[in-house]
Amino acid sequence: TRSERRARGGRDPDEIKFIVGLMTTVAPTVREGLDRRIAIAGDLIEARLPHLSAMIGVQIQPRHIDRPLSSEQLAVAHASPMDPRSAIALRVAREGWSPRDVLAHGVIDYHPVTVGPGKVHADHMQEWFEAEAADGFWLAPDVYEDGVDALVDEVVPILREPCLSDFRETEGSLRPL
Repeated sequence: TRSERRARGGRDPDEIKFIVGLMTTVAPTVREGLDRRIAIAGDLIEARLPHLSAMIGVQIQPRHIDRPLSSEQLAVAHASPMDPRSAIALRVAREGWSPRDVLAHGVIDYHPVTVGPGKVHADHMQEWFEAEAADGFWLAPDVYEDGVDALVDEVVPILREPCLSDFRETEGSLRPL
């Protein structure tokens, strides 16, 4: 069993660590991050529009992809019980973002997505860590060539701040104590 394998490996069989995948787009502003994600996704964003419509219970016409949902649409919108990501999609739509921007927020991606300045990413990780929803994070930057550097330069210094004392650097990686 897994419990026996953990014990043979020298681990407490009752202790399981949960590592959360987090997709990141580090940018000076949320708007710039969304624009970056839109440019990377290309036509895929528009192809996802029917999925977003199903998630929030509102028919969204492709010609309206760049305008926020109307007050009438928001009044009848609801999170689909068939997809746990629907509540997030609805929350983002209610913040006033256009359907294109809602999709660029990564609401239908299979890992949480954070977009914007380093503080956005650090706050997200700290919130999950403090809620004991995650023991660590597997980070997936949007573009490897510059996304890793952006994480190191913009997010890691925030995680090293004294108020986030549960995070420590060990052997070249940030690990919770």
